[in-house]
Amino acid sequence: MNKMEKALAELGQMDELAVQRSPVHGLNATAKLISTIVYILTVMSFDKYDQSGLVPMLL
Repeated sequence: MNKMEKALAELGQMDELAVQRSPVHGLNATAKLISTIVYILTVMSFDKYDQSGLVPMLL
């Protein structure tokens, strides 16, 4: 499979995911954006080698 076929297949998969109905899809886009930014900032606030502190972030 060349790059173009792979890109088209991935685009088709994203299109299928976009039409699904789930609790996350029903949330306001602003709420999802804010929660993502807060999560990234929280993870970035930990020390580079503090892996045990990041374990709760897996949930």
